[in-house]
Amino acid sequence: MRLASTWFARRFARRFVGFGLAAGLSLVLIAGCSDSDPNNGKKDGGTTTGDGSVVAKEITIGVTEQLTALDPAAANQTGTFELLMNVNQTLYLWDAAKLDYVPGLAAGEPVVATEATPNPDDGAATEQTWTITLREGLTFADDTPFNADAVKYSVERVIGLKVGASYLVSSYVSRVEKLGEYKVKFALAKPIGFFKALLATQPYAPVNRSQYPAARALNTPFTLEAQTPNATVDGEGKEKKAWNEQFRDQNLFVADKLLGLGPYRIEAIGYDETKNPDKGEYGRYTSVTLVANPTYSGGPNGVPARTQRIVLKYFKDSVALEQALKDGSVQVAWNTIPASAVKVLGADAANYKVFDSDGLITETLYFNGRVPPFGTLPTASDEDKAKALKTRKAVALAIDRQAIVDSIFGLAGKPLYSMVPQGLWSYVEAFKTEFTPPPPSLSEAKKLLGEAGYTESNKLSFEMWYSSDYPENSPMSDKIKADLESTGLVTVTKKDAGGFGGYVGVITRSEDVAKEDHTYQAFWLGWSPDYGDPDNFVFQQLDSTVDLVGSSLYSTNPAKANDLDALLLAAKTDANYQTRVEKYKQIQQLVAQTVPAVPVVQRSKQAVARKGFTLTPAGPDTLLNYATVAVAATK
Repeated sequence: MRLASTWFARRFARRFVGFGLAAGLSLVLIAGCSDSDPNNGKKDGGTTTGDGSVVAKEITIGVTEQLTALDPAAANQTGTFELLMNVNQTLYLWDAAKLDYVPGLAAGEPVVATEATPNPDDGAATEQTWTITLREGLTFADDTPFNADAVKYSVERVIGLKVGASYLVSSYVSRVEKLGEYKVKFALAKPIGFFKALLATQPYAPVNRSQYPAARALNTPFTLEAQTPNATVDGEGKEKKAWNEQFRDQNLFVADKLLGLGPYRIEAIGYDETKNPDKGEYGRYTSVTLVANPTYSGGPNGVPARTQRIVLKYFKDSVALEQALKDGSVQVAWNTIPASAVKVLGADAANYKVFDSDGLITETLYFNGRVPPFGTLPTASDEDKAKALKTRKAVALAIDRQAIVDSIFGLAGKPLYSMVPQGLWSYVEAFKTEFTPPPPSLSEAKKLLGEAGYTESNKLSFEMWYSSDYPENSPMSDKIKADLESTGLVTVTKKDAGGFGGYVGVITRSEDVAKEDHTYQAFWLGWSPDYGDPDNFVFQQLDSTVDLVGSSLYSTNPAKANDLDALLLAAKTDANYQTRVEKYKQIQQLVAQTVPAVPVVQRSKQAVARKGFTLTPAGPDTLLNYATVAVAATK
């Protein structure tokens, strides 16, 4: 199961919003002598820069994830955010070296204050505000100025359209004010400490009002037809297909109109309009060609394009992408080659090299704390609650995380010992430091199980649920089952909930699925964040008001649950970075002490390059920054 946190914001509406950060995953693509020409036969090889690298004429990157709307207001999927990130800029960027957000279009750090609300009768008497001074002298590629008006227009447009990932704006911003030509103020609906992280996401990216109308989102004709395949428009009975063609021509599908503030412009878009409505297919992108933006000014933290042209090729599946890498039609395969294939290619060091990034996708085993064996009813005795805690701790100790990574994920994963993933500030290995000895320890797991009353004739028996949407979930469950059963005191039954729809009924406890309240005892949840802040990995999972596992912790340890709730809220609303770091460290330690869940694996994204190419990851982000792609001078 792999969810973006959007799923909890829109309870049953599945989204595919990934980590939409503006800086993205910085990769430097360098080629030495090789049998694959990165300039596609162009022997001049581009121009040499002062550091000896070459600004390549053209490099091709293969991907499988299709695009949705080429509009920051309507996009709701990681691949689209990645493309938009390369043609737009945001107010703040992720800096992997500092593990923090640094100014992008902003001229400096935000000024955070608590001010009186203009209409106190409507709610709270005060509100948190973030005031930001903007960089001056920037223009969009058609000479439209970038200023406070552009920021205000773009944010209000997203709020008004209510599509895509607009909730990342509308859930937090009550209004945006222009304080001057280059100064804006965001008034927040509620205090939060991670607003700078949100300002780095694509829904906050300033757009050119001459290209992005306020009244509608700019979608793809494919998506529109999929939504309303039999519709007519304009009250004139026009065929939808004809209108789609008109829409494409008039609304940003003339590629050279896609002019943002980022390091690239879109030069051309290739698409296949073959339709198969019975299979939900209404056309697909085949390629996008980007050219360097000559007017780009990234500021002190921006990265200008180091390759004149980037060609993105979109493949129907990972098998086709793998073959394209092998035959040389792409120089780099990005992200979606299966872990098993990556292992094989990585072993062929003479022809390929695998590069790993610090992804922020986590795989966690959650417990139902409301019922035995991992929880109790609120009226249970202290002795029973203590037994449930020992049982949860025993599971955490028995799991061999490194073996799971080695056997299933390879370079695409790493052991995870906290709810907050590695590479994100405040991370501590709480599930190591709070356990003596640290996991894996079968002997300590057996000891705790024995203390909880389990024997070879009275084994701990439970069902472990997973979704078959992702191929790694079943073998990962097999490995956990084997680890636990090797104690001789546990019997695990795997339960496949099928796809996402079946999983919802198993792991949620809202009123409309009340009959499913206690059907699970343990379940897997993969988590792909919406924004790069520790809050996104703990609040929605652990706070009692959100009702995933936080409320079930009250059944077994109400005092600790109260402590956790208080810490989660304090960390969420604190605007001071240093004090937030300490609060999130405390949260991670408290989770390891109470074990409402067991973090197991942190997944990463991978690039596989042909011989002579190398990739240098520069952070935990999940978006590829095409501006860092370069070709080394041949000696």
